[in-house]
Amino acid sequence: MLKSIVLLRLFYYFVLFLSDPMRLKKTLLVLSLAALSYNAYGQKQINIDSLLVELEKSPNIDKYDILLEISSYYSESNLDFDKALIYIDSAIRLSEMSENEAFKAKCLNKKGIIYYKQSDYQQALLCFNSALTNSDDSMFIAQCYSNIGSIYVNLGNYNTASDYYFKALKINETNNFKEGIADVYLNIANVFIQLAEYDAALDFQLKSLQYFIENDYNTEIGYCLSNIGLVYLELKDIDTALYYFNRALEINTQAQDQHGIIGSLINIGNAHFIKGNLDIALVNIEKARLLCIKTKDMYFLTKCLLTEVRFYKEYGDIQTAITLGKEALAISIEIDALSVAVNANLALSELYESDGDLSNSLIYYKYYNELKDSIYTIEKTNAVQNLKIQYETEKKEQQIRILKEEKEFTEKITLYLLITSAALLLTILISIYTFFLKIRNSKHKLQISKTESQKQELELAKKALENENLEKDLELRHKELTTNAMNLIRNIEINANLFQELNNLIPTADQDQKEKIRDIIRSYKIISQDKGWKEFELRFGQVHKSFYQNLSKRFPDLSPNEKKLCAFLRLNMTTKDIALLTFKSVNTINQARKRLRKKMNLSPNENLITFLSEL
Repeated sequence: MLKSIVLLRLFYYFVLFLSDPMRLKKTLLVLSLAALSYNAYGQKQINIDSLLVELEKSPNIDKYDILLEISSYYSESNLDFDKALIYIDSAIRLSEMSENEAFKAKCLNKKGIIYYKQSDYQQALLCFNSALTNSDDSMFIAQCYSNIGSIYVNLGNYNTASDYYFKALKINETNNFKEGIADVYLNIANVFIQLAEYDAALDFQLKSLQYFIENDYNTEIGYCLSNIGLVYLELKDIDTALYYFNRALEINTQAQDQHGIIGSLINIGNAHFIKGNLDIALVNIEKARLLCIKTKDMYFLTKCLLTEVRFYKEYGDIQTAITLGKEALAISIEIDALSVAVNANLALSELYESDGDLSNSLIYYKYYNELKDSIYTIEKTNAVQNLKIQYETEKKEQQIRILKEEKEFTEKITLYLLITSAALLLTILISIYTFFLKIRNSKHKLQISKTESQKQELELAKKALENENLEKDLELRHKELTTNAMNLIRNIEINANLFQELNNLIPTADQDQKEKIRDIIRSYKIISQDKGWKEFELRFGQVHKSFYQNLSKRFPDLSPNEKKLCAFLRLNMTTKDIALLTFKSVNTINQARKRLRKKMNLSPNENLITFLSEL
């Protein structure tokens, strides 16, 4: 099989010889090195050092590009992603030894694409962000932004995705890079489809399609046609949608674009399902599913599974539909595709309801609601539309200052949502993962003992209730802590008024009385401050048990007063409230915050309260 591929690629590059003889020379070395790696693989190991020796024998050929082409040979042909990663890591090590930051950034971007194809979105994000830090090339930065945006689309975070897309678009328009502009238009159109903004989607899609047709970019043409078909599918024009899906499939097949082929097959299957052609629909989805397994495309695999759930539900085979739904849910959680997990939970809830199992139906519906509320879908359509309006306004009127202010506002809103929902989101994810493991174990034990299975289900329900009670208890304690702090502040304000009245008596008192009044004020301040802090510290430690431990571990040189300040900031208290609690001036608290930031080595862009909330 590999020999046939090598011959085909050799023929392909021989045709290119007429326009670029050096490329043929370079490619022949790539093919020989690929054959060498194949022999090594046959011996169950790949000796990268031997390949580097071969590269050293050819000083006139760029060894960096050679390793990249070998990696592309495996990843773009969907032969072996593991091998592709081995070669790209070798290229990264080579760039680090030679301190070639630009090439390292290029390799990291390539590595991120490989992880993206495998639906490993967290690793892909790490690679793309690392690539950004290693490059100052604006056009390369735009490409990384676009790649990051595509990951957030699959994760269901359309606000963040749109932010990265429009940043990439702005850079490409500044550089008049038409290919990059068309590529971003294609991605933005996909976001608008997800948000049911079909007019805007078609507008961006047609702009992108025009450029790709003029420049003969078959892969991108296939994606455009497929997305146009999705618009017509949502508009219930099924026949027009099928026309575009089939045209896209033809072009994807000609370009040997496995990702595009899978997407087109899924779209064709969904269209036939809506038309009632269930058998045709199932054949296309099964083809897509097999390709997903072959290419390790887990994101599209979840799409296939959820579509098959609808088929088997229509056929009346509820148990098979439930099995497929659980598989889709497990994969979506594993790859952090929460928007898919939402649909999977809803589908399972409806399946159990139709099967008469109301208990399981309610459980999955609960997780559906929790996930739906946790991902960033609130007013997402308006947010993306606002970004579009902001960008168009900037392009027409050159109001750079307005665009910057609006962007900063959006980032603040996103940061606020991240801080307030991080703990809840983490709890939901852990609960879903724990629940899935218990269900899987319960299935295995059911084959051994039906009675034991029922006992385990009861234990599962009990533990779920305990977890829920613990969450409620933690929330109650947090509210009590906040209430306690506010009561302290109110008491201190009352005391402050009392101290003021005592101070007003001083001018009319004799010298002894003046001293006694001042002593009373000082003593009461000390007692009140010490008692108030001890009570607050006790309650704070009960709610945030590990905060002081983590704080002392990270910053052992903090003073007791600085630790107090950290605790107040952890509750997001204002400078004025902290000043009241500590009997200090607002200016003193501000100076203390500056010293604290310096000790923690925070940059001006880092938020102190956000940093402390993550400890």
